[in-house]
Amino acid sequence: MAKKNKIQQNRTSAEVIQDSRMSLTLTITIIAWVFFAIIFGVVIGAQAISNARTQNEVLNTALKFNNPGGFPGQKIFNPESERCIVLTKDSEGNVQANNLQLTVYSEDIRNDIAYEAITTENGNFKVGSNYFVVKSQNNKNGSTTYAIMDTTQDRSQLIDTTLICVIVHGVTVIIIGLLAFFLTKLALKPIAQSFEKQRELTANASHELKTPLTVISTNLSVLKSEPDSSVKDNEKWIESIDTQVTRMNELIKSMLELSKMDSTKLLHLPVDFSNITEGQCLDYEVVCFEKQIPLEYNITPDINILGDKASLQRLVLILLDNATKYCTGDDRKITLNLSLDKKMVHLSVLNTGVPISEENSKRVFDRFYRADTSRTKETEDNSFGLGLSIAQSTVQDHGGKISCHGVEGVGTQFDVYLPLPTKKEMQEATESQKEIESKKKDREEKREEYNSDEA
Repeated sequence: MAKKNKIQQNRTSAEVIQDSRMSLTLTITIIAWVFFAIIFGVVIGAQAISNARTQNEVLNTALKFNNPGGFPGQKIFNPESERCIVLTKDSEGNVQANNLQLTVYSEDIRNDIAYEAITTENGNFKVGSNYFVVKSQNNKNGSTTYAIMDTTQDRSQLIDTTLICVIVHGVTVIIIGLLAFFLTKLALKPIAQSFEKQRELTANASHELKTPLTVISTNLSVLKSEPDSSVKDNEKWIESIDTQVTRMNELIKSMLELSKMDSTKLLHLPVDFSNITEGQCLDYEVVCFEKQIPLEYNITPDINILGDKASLQRLVLILLDNATKYCTGDDRKITLNLSLDKKMVHLSVLNTGVPISEENSKRVFDRFYRADTSRTKETEDNSFGLGLSIAQSTVQDHGGKISCHGVEGVGTQFDVYLPLPTKKEMQEATESQKEIESKKKDREEKREEYNSDEA
């Protein structure tokens, strides 16, 4: 049992997804098999019941209209001109046909039909390659009337229907099984991608944490080797440790943020995106001033959308921070524009410098991916490559799109498109916001009341 558990733990995410895909395909196929088996079973059963009912009605009608008071001149009823035979056996055992339909069969089997019908009395029998059903009735004069119906055609049709249903059932189940096999791949694709992202996140995080941990360990070894030295003497080692701890803290915070965005959906409430963007630009002007990079922004006022305020603030900050890192050249500058484009909100951030390559623009949103450092003005990039991944997740959570492309001779531009809410959506979100604020106010009042009682 322990060995089995160990093997299961060592299974890769791809194997788990594949097993889930096969199980789901098998389940869908079995459900389809049972469902269509019931459907076709009902069809076959309905036809069999219909045939039996028709046969019973024909036999009863034949017996009703052929109740003899004497054979010659008797009124004859022949419901199925070539399929119904009426025989009468008198009290002395003499058998006479009440109609001429017995003559449609060869002379060799006529007597066999009559014999089998009289012997069977009520039920089914077979003569040669023909199938029959017989029903008898005892008459007041001591005679017995036998109504015989040829059911060969009915049986043949029922067999054909059954065969067609079996073939259609098999083909349908196979097709559904194949469709399920391919469609489950599409259905499980987001799960597979999530597994892969988690795997990459763990692997890359382990790699990123390895370097600062090594530096911290080395610095601590140096500190231990000189126990009599003062803090002033070890200032550079302590600063190095502090830098690496800060670096690790930033990495962990980014990883937690990504994990949170992957597993939970943000609460979207009415927010003034124009105000959010302008506030982030005003705050970031200090950073741009220190780095001597002009920041120009043109923001259309009163653009209201549904979203999470903190996430949108972080989105603008990430784009500005990224633009700062890759802004190069003598006439370097960062330009931010926020405007309305039809039914979408368009946020663009352009930084001068070396335009991003087409290859890098396709991968720039991948987690832990960092573009060629030749595009930066610094020789060392201390980022982890998670900022733009967080930006992309934020935009996707808000139902928008984000893209990146190089502008030849100018630099690199990021474009974010977010949907504008309808009046109905905005009204519903406003009501939800009021309800949330009301509940929050009630909780605060209860907390204050509780604290006053405790005091």
